[in-house]
Amino acid sequence: MRIIKSSATTAVLFLSIFFAAAEEKCNSQGKYFYIYDWPDELTNLWPNVTKSTADLTTTASLYHGAGAILDSNIGLHETFQFALFKLFIGRAMLDPRRTLDPEKASLFFIPYDSGIDASMSRKGLVRAPGCPRAQMVMNTLLNGKHFLRNYGHDHFIVHSINQAMGFMHRRPGCRMYLGHFCENCTKLAIDTYPNCGDSPHWHAVPFPSNTHWSSRVSHLPWEYSPEKRKFAVSFTGTVLSHSKKSVIIRRRMRESCLKHPDNCHLNEMKSHFSGSSPPNWAVAANSTFCLMPPGDMPTRKGFFDSILFGCIPVVCDRYSAHRQWEWNLGLDVALATTVYIPCWKLLHNSEFDLVEMLVTMHNEHDEVLLKREAISKHAAGLQYRLVEDNHSVTPPRDAYDIIMDKLFDTLTVDFVKEQVRNPRDTGDHNYVDKFPNYPKGKYNRNFTVS
Repeated sequence: MRIIKSSATTAVLFLSIFFAAAEEKCNSQGKYFYIYDWPDELTNLWPNVTKSTADLTTTASLYHGAGAILDSNIGLHETFQFALFKLFIGRAMLDPRRTLDPEKASLFFIPYDSGIDASMSRKGLVRAPGCPRAQMVMNTLLNGKHFLRNYGHDHFIVHSINQAMGFMHRRPGCRMYLGHFCENCTKLAIDTYPNCGDSPHWHAVPFPSNTHWSSRVSHLPWEYSPEKRKFAVSFTGTVLSHSKKSVIIRRRMRESCLKHPDNCHLNEMKSHFSGSSPPNWAVAANSTFCLMPPGDMPTRKGFFDSILFGCIPVVCDRYSAHRQWEWNLGLDVALATTVYIPCWKLLHNSEFDLVEMLVTMHNEHDEVLLKREAISKHAAGLQYRLVEDNHSVTPPRDAYDIIMDKLFDTLTVDFVKEQVRNPRDTGDHNYVDKFPNYPKGKYNRNFTVS
């Protein structure tokens, strides 16, 4: 018992020293954020995985959401596309800007993943349970003083799924929390769209990719190398989609690839789910151009899995890259690192041969060189590095670092005060009905504390 007590005391002392040193380091900047100290039933919503979930393995929660290691030398993991919250909070817990004293904080992180709560049951079934824990979250925040102090303007949340998944968000619990109660909160999701409500409170941040920097990485897969890659073009995926437009585009890409077997590698999947098995990403690592057609939505996790292996993404929808992830990618970097082909060329121009055009670019080499050098320069900011207490080498600035810097730069104390006095809008309840599949009408905006 004495040994146990001594170990516990040592651990508490270590954490106290760690956070005291971290706060001292941040004193000159005056930038702190606070994470609410809530029980596991609110903060850990990762499903108890079953075989019924095709794209969520029993190892997906390892390494704070990075998933099982496939190749530690290049930081390759088997990462679930909706693991954003786990990766984010893992980094946030050790961030030197985190304070344990809410009175010192200018920002507040609500440690509740409304995306997972909206989309998955505890058994791992992908369905719409309707944010069953949202009411407990709202009651807990209302029982404190910090949320109401600025009406949520200084709070932010991580919503791990696509913003446009209206069939998940339309349930009353999710609707009340996202659109009404937390209407002024800054919301981070893996993509955003104007037709989901052009709200200034939503921001797109990168999908969790399979690639994560750590101090064990000996080779960065996105670094530029002059060596010629095996395939000029590759297409990893399927023609399946719930979108008729996307099906046509995918079929045209597949047909073009099959016409040029010497220059295009078709890595065809049998299901709508593009898995994380090593052969898929070995294809990206050996390809100059990776075709990224839209699926059910314009965005794909594969965009990040490919670009982080130095493969130039080829997109045909502006919302597949150019109008997403403004903080981490932005229009200028998107133009420098991708190839954009208007969708109408694939939909309506039967003479257009996509692969032939890309092979011409590949052979001319100059533009390819510039794009791969741009990828090498910016890719680190598109991945979430592993959570590590200590680093033997200085880590690169990653997606989390950029997001937190943007939050502090945007939600300054003066800005929050101004929003409380003169809001830039009247909150997300004005936009909530524009989400796909949302029923018409408004829910009661009165809240009760249980």
